[in-house]
Amino acid sequence: MFLRDGQPIFDTGFTHQDVTYPPGWMALATTGERAALGIIEVPEPPSSLHAWDGEAWTLSAADKAVYFAARRTELLAAITAERDQHEEAGFPYRGKLLDSTPRSVQRITAAALAAQTALAAGQPFSLDWTCADNSTLSLDAVGVIGMPVALAQHAAALHAHARNLKAAVEAAMDDIALAEIDIQAGWPGGTA
Repeated sequence: MFLRDGQPIFDTGFTHQDVTYPPGWMALATTGERAALGIIEVPEPPSSLHAWDGEAWTLSAADKAVYFAARRTELLAAITAERDQHEEAGFPYRGKLLDSTPRSVQRITAAALAAQTALAAGQPFSLDWTCADNSTLSLDAVGVIGMPVALAQHAAALHAHARNLKAAVEAAMDDIALAEIDIQAGWPGGTA
């Protein structure tokens, strides 16, 4: 990013002291040639709220509060997205990893309903369930009814972990504390 007089200047062509500089000139010019026109190259700002103070990107006190609130909101949304991803990444059951995509959950629900119906009617019930790795798991009615229970327990554990992460985000008082929160670590399940 290029600045002149603390303001962004874009490499799309410009005029300075009656001299027209073509698009792309700043990228090709030397640091000295740019400096002669009062143009400096600086890293991109961390946010649109940051202002260049001549040495670094800084925030006013008011903008610090706005920036921190925005970072907190972004992190809370990222935790929810991470939780949702883990919810659909499978859950452990009887030593196997079972799929937990929305379609898989529908299939599990239908199979459990069929197993409950068979049990209520006093009829035998069994099936071979296809696992996430394409192996099979032979289940009787009770085993099939246990799948949605295991799925619900897995989801509850994921939501509890997400709540704990979100509580840590809400308790954070500054960017350093937010940066210490690892939203990738500690998620339960996902392996057999």
